[in-house]
Amino acid sequence: MDLGAKNRSSFQPSAMSVEEVRLALSGSVRCYIYDCNPLRRFEKHRIPGSARLDPGRYTESELPADKNAFVLFYCLEVRCSASLTAARRAMEMGYENAAYMPEGINGWLEAGLQVESGSIAELQVETGSE
Repeated sequence: MDLGAKNRSSFQPSAMSVEEVRLALSGSVRCYIYDCNPLRRFEKHRIPGSARLDPGRYTESELPADKNAFVLFYCLEVRCSASLTAARRAMEMGYENAAYMPEGINGWLEAGLQVESGSIAELQVETGSE
C-alpha cells in the first residue's frame, strides 16, 4: 500500500479512504496521525492515538523528527480542507510521506470505527506528560 505522497514537487499529498487508514493503523508501519479539528471536536471524539494540531499554524517541532515518517492528517469531512492544508504544509517542510483522509472523523464514525474522547488535561494525566 502506498502510504504517502508521490509528487513532492507539486506538494500533492495522497488521499486515503477510511478503510485504507484503518488498515494502515493496524499494520506494521508506524503512523503518526493528526486531528486538524477545533479543540472541542478533538476532545469529543478522535481516532485513537491522534494528536491535535492547528493545520495552518503548526510547527515542524509538532511532527516526528524523521522526515520519512508516515504522517496522516484528518479533519471533519470531505467539505473541510484543513487536513489537506496540513498535509501540504508537512510536504513543504520536507515530509516525504504525507497523506490526508478526506472523509475525516465523520467518515470514521460512519464506518463504526473506534474513537476516543477526553480533554487535553486528561490526556496529559494519562500519559504523564506536562
